[in-house]
Amino acid sequence: MNEEESLNPQPIEKSALKDGESDSGASQGSTQIDTFDDLKSTGEPQPETFDDLKNTGEPQPETFDDLKSTGEPQPETFDDLKDMERAQNDIDQKQIKKIMEKLRGSESERYVEKNLEDFENVEIKKTSELPYWNKINKFLDSKEIADDDVIVIGGKERWQSIYGSNDSKSSHKPSAILLKKEIFDREDISDEDISWLIHEIGHIEFYRGLGEGVDEYMEEYCAKGEYTSSEMEKSAFKLQFEYLESIGKTKTECDEFVINYLDKSFKGSENNEKAWEELKQIREYLNEVYEDSKVVNESNSKNKEIGSQESFSDNYKERELKWDEKCEEIRRRVDEIGGEMEEGIIETVAAFNVFNIPTSQSCEGHTDWGIPAPWVMMQAEDESAEDFKEKNENYRKAVESLVKNYYEEIRGSIPVALQIKLVDIGDESILRLYIGSEEDYNLETETLSDQQRSELAERLSEYREEMKKFTNFIKSKYLKEGDEYLESL
Repeated sequence: MNEEESLNPQPIEKSALKDGESDSGASQGSTQIDTFDDLKSTGEPQPETFDDLKNTGEPQPETFDDLKSTGEPQPETFDDLKDMERAQNDIDQKQIKKIMEKLRGSESERYVEKNLEDFENVEIKKTSELPYWNKINKFLDSKEIADDDVIVIGGKERWQSIYGSNDSKSSHKPSAILLKKEIFDREDISDEDISWLIHEIGHIEFYRGLGEGVDEYMEEYCAKGEYTSSEMEKSAFKLQFEYLESIGKTKTECDEFVINYLDKSFKGSENNEKAWEELKQIREYLNEVYEDSKVVNESNSKNKEIGSQESFSDNYKERELKWDEKCEEIRRRVDEIGGEMEEGIIETVAAFNVFNIPTSQSCEGHTDWGIPAPWVMMQAEDESAEDFKEKNENYRKAVESLVKNYYEEIRGSIPVALQIKLVDIGDESILRLYIGSEEDYNLETETLSDQQRSELAERLSEYREEMKKFTNFIKSKYLKEGDEYLESL
């Protein structure tokens, strides 16, 4: 058979019908079949689907024009054609997405094989598999950022020896996000830590935008020794601040967060000027995101200590050392019945103690016993002293000043349930500070149903997170200003 014969098969005659098959409705004699409707009129078993048509032995369509020649329903208007093209484009895009996800998955696998063979606890996950996915999925969707791979690595000592003080990293070749398991694979992760995942996602999106030029860019980036002043970090920090803004964080909160990050990054470093330059650069990105809010800079009266190089001075380092020693001292304390200090309240106790406000009891809050809210009790050390009550009253005034400044500088208006409460215990002005609703504070937890206890656990998580924010505020003030801060209130 020559090529022309293969593309143009000879007409089928009606006489080719099998004995007993009906030919009613057809003209007598040898009838040519030129169209799909003619084929249906022969009485032969008819194809009902496109796959059935392929089984008839007829030449198969390889292009859109071939498909039109099969006799399948054709678009009658230009809109019909556009609908068909859109449907095909949707199919193509889904296929491309699947292929890209598969390729990205293999990139993560290659990174693990090449760089992480010395780590014992390594797991590749989708961001949607992280415990706090519900907190970031809407934001990522709004930015049209797809669910992606992350590499979760356990073993904080090994991580520290390889990656230093930062708890997250990204790689451009192969493209990968690395997360410290102890920080990022837990439900009670802080909003600030989550924002660092968003930061790393910003890096990955930037790499992808560069396409084949990513190697050239990164080579130049490393040669210049750029960090915060680079386009890559600008993109990542702005995405990070946009996330924090989307969950209700104020510009001042973000500024404090940046300070704490730089404090951690430059711990033990003598390069104060470098820290200061990075702070100024990151603040530019912060001001771009929060463009409708007051500009944060070194001239802000309430934040003048943040914009000073004294933030990274020798005095700061000395206070940081004292803070660490105080936390360790508190960690070793035991209560009257031999119980150990609870990790979730240690820094809160330290925050008051470094300002010479003595504490007598504390608890991080529980759903099955005690008070289901984090709390700290403050009182003078010598209960037999004549000025015991007077000292307690002075401590209360100091605590009230800390709370007042916290709401003025950081938190502003928040739900009543998350507000800090101060309660007098007894007649001697002993003070208990707690965060939680009054209903939960007085709740009898022993009689709760499983459903009630589960709901209480969710509220308690919010109470603890708010106590942590208050604690970080006090800690920041102490590290930057020392005892003088409380004296100035």
